[in-house]
Amino acid sequence: MNEEIRIRKIYDETASVILHNAVNNRLSSEEMAFLLSLLDKVFNCTLPEAFLSVIKDSQNYDLNEEVKDIIKANMLATDLNNDQSIKSSVTAIRDLLSAQGVSTQ
Repeated sequence: MNEEIRIRKIYDETASVILHNAVNNRLSSEEMAFLLSLLDKVFNCTLPEAFLSVIKDSQNYDLNEEVKDIIKANMLATDLNNDQSIKSSVTAIRDLLSAQGVSTQ
């Protein structure tokens, strides 16, 4: 299987998982839209590395539910088609993680 076909298969399977979770009420429509947009940006290599990095940083630590909810709300409010929105989100999440004693890049 060539690389392009393999990548497309991964994309399709990931989109399918997102849609399946939305249909089964495990994701809200807002969460589904964000994740599908994120998936597109990641596969098209058009998402700043800083945004991916802050997502990874927020997942690598045992944060309390309130902080997780704030981070989630911040991510969902991010317009992934707007560089300034992405930068603002990265800054806000990094500041929040820093306040929790989490070292970010």
